Amino acid sequence: LLGLIESEAGRWDAAAGHLREAALLRPRQAIWWHALAYAEWKAKRREPAGEAARNAAAFAATPAERSMAEALIAGI
Repeated sequence: LLGLIESEAGRWDAAAGHLREAALLRPRQAIWWHALAYAEWKAKRREPAGEAARNAAAFAATPAERSMAEALIAGI
């Protein structure tokens, strides 16, 4: 949750750190990869954002999760 709170506050570096931990703890949950990709993108780190977005797509459990990940990939 800290990563989401930091994201809402616009603290992208802090958000990415927390979200990276969440994604590594729950690597099969696309939501954490997607949130990490967005935070990295907002922090202007395109390569880590793309990697996280691809992981979000790979672990998408629903068509909506896949669609969100693909949209993020296209925007990076």
